[in-house]
Amino acid sequence: MKKFIVYVLGILTALGVTYAGLNAVDNMITQYLTVSTQAHFGNGVGSANLDGSGVLTFTGIGGFTTSYWMFTQTGNITVTDSNVAYPVTYNITDDVWFGVTLSWWYEMVAPRAWDYESCISAIADTDTTNKRVYLRAKMNWVNIPNSNTVVAINNASTETVIALCAIYDMEPWDALSRWMGSDDAGSRFLTTPAWVNPTRPLSPAVITTIKKISNSD
Repeated sequence: MKKFIVYVLGILTALGVTYAGLNAVDNMITQYLTVSTQAHFGNGVGSANLDGSGVLTFTGIGGFTTSYWMFTQTGNITVTDSNVAYPVTYNITDDVWFGVTLSWWYEMVAPRAWDYESCISAIADTDTTNKRVYLRAKMNWVNIPNSNTVVAINNASTETVIALCAIYDMEPWDALSRWMGSDDAGSRFLTTPAWVNPTRPLSPAVITTIKKISNSD
C-alpha cells in the first residue's frame, strides 16, 4: 500500500498539484507524514483526499487513469480436432494505455509485477447437437488451476455467449493466454458481420479486456 500511495502522489506532483502533510525531496514525494489523519491536495479544478487507511478519493473534474487494454478477434476460431486446445487469438488492438503487449497474437505479456483483472466475452456455436465448448486460461503456457469454463450447447448453430472475469497475479513478462476447445470438431467462436434493417455493427467472435487493479509484491 505504501508503494501505491507514493506512486499515485508522485504522478499528481508531476502534474503540478499541491499537497499538504507530505515530505518532498527533489520534487518527489517520499513520505506521508501524518498517517493517522488525512492529507488533502488539489489544484483548484479537482482535488484528492487521502485518509489514514490509505483510501484515495478524487473530487471535481480531476481523475486517475490506470493501465488498460482491449483486444478483439473479428474472424472465426474453429475447432478441427476435439482432442486439441486452440489459442484464442486477436487481430485488433482496440485501445491501449501503458504497458501490456500482445505476443504471437494471443499472449498478453505484463510489463510489471501487478495484479490484473481480465474479462473475456466470446460467441460460441457448434455444428452438432448436445456438444460442449470449453474456455480456460494459461500463464506462461501452463494451465491455471480452476480456470476452465464450459457451456453446453443443445442445438446445432445456436449461438451462446461465454463471458467471465478473473484476477491474475502477474510478474514481469508473464504471458496470459486463453485457450478454447470442444468435444465437437466443428465448434467455433463465431463473428457475425455488420447488417442493416436495423443497422448494427459487426459482432466480434471474441472481445478481451485487461486492466491493472493493484500493485503486487
